[in-house]
Amino acid sequence: MFGTCLEEHLRVTEREVAFVIEACVGWLLFNLNEEGLFRINGSASKVKKLKSALNANIIDYAEYVRDPHSVAGCLKSYLRELPEPLLTFQMYPAWINAAKY
Repeated sequence: MFGTCLEEHLRVTEREVAFVIEACVGWLLFNLNEEGLFRINGSASKVKKLKSALNANIIDYAEYVRDPHSVAGCLKSYLRELPEPLLTFQMYPAWINAAKY
């Protein structure tokens, strides 16, 4: 999942929202009051472990109950590793035009 094209991932898995995004955001919704949620880095080893688990379609958040920063770090890593940004290159002119108004 990590590093693969989002459009391809959604087509293959027949999903409307990427598994990683749905899993991480769903879990983070219960931790919105955490200070610096996307600013403070999580443990690199825990982020790596969570990435591996999500790649295997395994969700076990027991280890991350007290470390929402690692879950946020995993989500940020997924978005960074997309070959094409969410605001796609193809739609770039439209995004710039929309931002003008």
